[in-house]
Amino acid sequence: MRASLPGLCKTMDMVGIKTTRYSAVIKAFLDRYPEATVRINRKIESRPVDQWCTNRNLCSIHNFSLSIGTETLLQFHDHPRDLLAKSDQRPLLEELASKGLLRIENPKVRKKKPSLFHRLFRGEA
Repeated sequence: MRASLPGLCKTMDMVGIKTTRYSAVIKAFLDRYPEATVRINRKIESRPVDQWCTNRNLCSIHNFSLSIGTETLLQFHDHPRDLLAKSDQRPLLEELASKGLLRIENPKVRKKKPSLFHRLFRGEA
């Protein structure tokens, strides 16, 4: 995720979402947070939700963010398949997952291999 989005949270604070029902997920967030501000390509969206929140329209958006104040709750860059939600939104995400609207991606944790320098001096190379 590029740092060019306004209000971008640290990637570590974000949870990946897998869905094909982009508009349903975004509408669920807007139902939960009606005071949220939506930015589409860095411009505040003022039209009614039904006019812009369709899968077809969302797929043509380059930058999207849904935020309250400076806290970004939901965002993507390039395509909604790269949808990220703030990690403290997990209860809402789990509710939507139980309805079959999305899957929560758990970050992959890789075990770091010791450096070559470390292995040479320990005799592991």
